[in-house]
Amino acid sequence: MFGTLILITTWWLVWFANAQIIFWKEDFENCSSNTLPSTCTTGQWTEQLLSAPPGNGYNANRWYISCDECGPPPSQCGDFCGGFFSCAALNDKTLHVTAPPSYWGIVCTGACYYDGTIGFFSCLPDGSNTHKRVISPLIDATGKSGLSIRFNYIMNGEPGDDKATVYYSVDGGTTWNLLTTLSPTPVCLSGQGQWTSSGWIPLPPSADNNPNLRISIVWQNDGDCIASDPSFAIDDIEIAYSTPAPLDLIKISGNWIAADRPKIMIEVRTDISMPNSRCVLEWNTGDPTQSEVIFNSECDLLPDKPLKVIHSTPSVNSVNTYIMTVRITSGETLKSNLLRMSPEALTKRSLKAYYDYRSKTVVVNLPDWLNSPQTYHVKLLNAYGKVLVSRQIFIESSAQYISIYTGELPPGIYSVTLQSSHSSYIALFARFTVAGNP
Repeated sequence: MFGTLILITTWWLVWFANAQIIFWKEDFENCSSNTLPSTCTTGQWTEQLLSAPPGNGYNANRWYISCDECGPPPSQCGDFCGGFFSCAALNDKTLHVTAPPSYWGIVCTGACYYDGTIGFFSCLPDGSNTHKRVISPLIDATGKSGLSIRFNYIMNGEPGDDKATVYYSVDGGTTWNLLTTLSPTPVCLSGQGQWTSSGWIPLPPSADNNPNLRISIVWQNDGDCIASDPSFAIDDIEIAYSTPAPLDLIKISGNWIAADRPKIMIEVRTDISMPNSRCVLEWNTGDPTQSEVIFNSECDLLPDKPLKVIHSTPSVNSVNTYIMTVRITSGETLKSNLLRMSPEALTKRSLKAYYDYRSKTVVVNLPDWLNSPQTYHVKLLNAYGKVLVSRQIFIESSAQYISIYTGELPPGIYSVTLQSSHSSYIALFARFTVAGNP
C-alpha cells in the first residue's frame, strides 16, 4: 500500500520538463512558539476556525508545531524527536494536528487526535469536532512563473470525514481555492504514519508573478467516534518555479587578464536566483575526456552578483575551453554554455617596450611565461603603420628582454610586435613613445 495524491482540479496541469528552482522553504525548525500564531523562518503562521460543518467544538483538536511529531525523510515511520526508531538522532519539528492539552485526563501528543467518546451504547458528544485552517505567511512570487509545491506528510483518519486538504490564495488569503485533497499515507506496524513525499504539485497560472500568494491546509474531523491515528503532520514545504532550458540559465564569459602571466577571468551570470548551489568549473584544451576541475565550491548565483573565477592557464598555445555545472537545491543539475578562449586574445596585451637613446635600441621586456626557446618574428612600425624593422630573433627561455637596434628614431609613436613562428596564436604587441633625444 502506497500513499497517492489525488488532484481534484486538473484543468491547469502542466508537465514540468524544465528545471525547478526552489525559492521558498519552511521546515518549522525556527518557530517562535508551539501554538499558533507562530513566527517561523518564512514569517508568521496563523490558525483560522472555520464555521462550516463539522465546525469546532469546545474540545476541538488544534494545529501545533513541535518535536512531539518528528519529521524523518520519506519512507520512514513517524516517531517523536529522540525516540526509539527513525527519529532517535533527529531533532526535526513538524506542523501537525494534535489533541487539546487536557482531554479527560488522557495524554495524546504528536499527530494524534480525538474524534468523540464512546459511551455504553453510543458516541457521546465531547466537543472534539474540528474544522481549522493553518495559513502560511505571504509568499512573494514576483518575477517567477510555472510554480509548484511539494512537502512531506503523514495522514490517516476516517475515510471521507477526517482529512486534510491543501488550498492556495492569490489575494493574500481573502479567498481560497482548492489545490489538492491528500490521500492517506501508509501506517507502520508501530501505529505511526509512514512519511511520504507529495511530489511536485503545480500551482495554477494565477500564482505566477504574484506577490500575495499564500498556502493553507485545512484539517477536519467530525467527532463521530470513528477515528484512526495518525491525524496529519507536514514538514519541509518547498515552492519552486520552473525555468527555461538549462543552457539559457547559466551564461559564462571570459577575458584575458594580467600582462605578466596569462590568466583568464571567468564570469558566471544568471537571470534567476540560485542560492546555496554547488558550482563546478571544468577546463580543458579541446579534449573533454581530459577535463580538469579548477573550481568546486558552494555558491550563491544571483542576478546582480556574478560569480568570478580566475584561472592561471598553463596553456597559451591552444584554445582554453570551460564549462560550468551547477547543482541547485532541488537536486537538478544545470550546465552553462561552452566557453572557448583563444590565445589570439593575448594579442596586444602582453609586452612593454621603450626606446634607449644611448644605444639607439628598442628594448622589449618579455613576459615570464614565454618559457620555450623558439624563434620570433619581430616588427617595428611607426605611427603610420610603416614597417621600419622586420627580422627573425631566437629567444632563449631564460631571456627577460630583447634589444632591437634601430638607429636614431625621430620623435613619435611606435609599436613593436612579436609573432611566434612556432604558434600563430602567440602574437604580442607594445606601443611606446619617443619624445626626442634628452
